Amino acid sequence: RPAGPEQPEWSPSVLPPELLPPETRALTAVVAALRPYLQVSLHGTELGGSWVQLTRDVPGLAEPFRKSAAELHIPVETGACDAAGWPVSGPGVRVMPAPGTDPAYPSLPDDARHSTWYEAHRHG
Repeated sequence: RPAGPEQPEWSPSVLPPELLPPETRALTAVVAALRPYLQVSLHGTELGGSWVQLTRDVPGLAEPFRKSAAELHIPVETGACDAAGWPVSGPGVRVMPAPGTDPAYPSLPDDARHSTWYEAHRHG
């Protein structure tokens, strides 16, 4: 996978605005123009199982997620390295640190709170 600065959704967490890649600027412009209620990002992983990454907790999501994964014989990842230190809402369900809270690991160079995942929140 590309390094954080090269990932359109993750680059704002590691780069200043003037250095953001064009894909990031395009994504944030579309979100600003459309002002979506929900933003969904498709991701894959080479190891482990399936898991959900949320910007806000969705109470009750863990059970239907687990059931869907079981029906499709997909393992549920309960220790996703991309979400280490984030709150756990249920098996395979991680909640990103919210803006205004402390980062999970202040010593790391990236900060999930500045990723494009929170763009939709800026518009209500």
